[in-house]
Amino acid sequence: MEVQFGKGSTDTAKMVATEQAQFGWANTVVTTHAIESGMPLKTVYGTYQRNALGIMVLEGSGIKSAADMKGKKITMTGAGEEAVLFPLWLKMNGVEESTVERVLIESRETRRALFLEGKVDAFWETLFSNVPILQKQTDKKIIGIMISEGPNPLNLLLQGLITNMKTIEQEPKLVKEFVAGFKKGFQYSIKDPEDAMTILMKMVPEIQDREVSLGILKNSFNLLHTNSSTKLPLGVYTDKDWDATLDLMVKMGNLKEIKSHSTYYTNEFVPAD
Repeated sequence: MEVQFGKGSTDTAKMVATEQAQFGWANTVVTTHAIESGMPLKTVYGTYQRNALGIMVLEGSGIKSAADMKGKKITMTGAGEEAVLFPLWLKMNGVEESTVERVLIESRETRRALFLEGKVDAFWETLFSNVPILQKQTDKKIIGIMISEGPNPLNLLLQGLITNMKTIEQEPKLVKEFVAGFKKGFQYSIKDPEDAMTILMKMVPEIQDREVSLGILKNSFNLLHTNSSTKLPLGVYTDKDWDATLDLMVKMGNLKEIKSHSTYYTNEFVPAD
C-alpha cells in the first residue's frame, strides 16, 4: 500500500474522484460539496464527527460559552464558513452579533499574536490542533470552547474516509477490509497514543515536535463521536448528524439541494466491534 500526502481536502477529493488514489481522508463539507458538483465519491467511515471549530480564550477571561461573548473582542478571518457559523452560534445562544467586536485579519500568525498579547478576548480557530501549538507559547492556560459543545451546539461533521463510487461497486471487499484496518489504526492510537506517535514520526520525518503533535493526537480523540453517535461503534454516522450538517451547508451556501443520505455516506462497511 502506498500512502500519498495530499494538499488539503479539496486536492484529496479530486485525487480519489479521478482514481489517482483509492481512498482519502477529507473534510466532510468539502467532500459533500464535491459530490454535489458531480464527483463520484462517498464517505464510508466517520473519523472526526464532532466539529473542532470554536474559540480559544485565556483562563480568567470570564468566557465559558457563547453567551459570555457579549461585549468581547474576537479575531478571525471573517471569510469562509466562519462568516456564517460564528453569527449563527451567537444567535443560537442568545447573543446579538452587533455586541461582539470582530477583528478581521487574514494572517494566522498575526491573529495568534493578538490573542497571546491579550489584545483580543478570543480567537476563532480549529481547536484540537491549535490549542497545543499556542499553549507552548504562553504560561497562561488556554481554554477551547467548541461550537459543537454546550447547551445549543452546532453539529457540523468534520472529517471522514472517502472512496470512489466505482471502488464501492466493483471492489466492496476491498472497501470493507480497508475500513476495518483504518478503524484498527484509530483504536490502537486511542489505546497507546505514545507508540502511535512514534510510528507516525517514523513515517513522516517532517514532524519534529513530538510534544505538540502528541497533544494534537490526544485532543483529536474528543472528536470521534457526537452526542448522537456516542453509543454507536466507532466510525458509524447518524442520520441526525447528517441532517444537521446538510442544513448548515445550505445556510453557508456550500450546498444548493439536499439529497438522500445515501448520496453522501454509508455505514455498511464499518465493523461493529
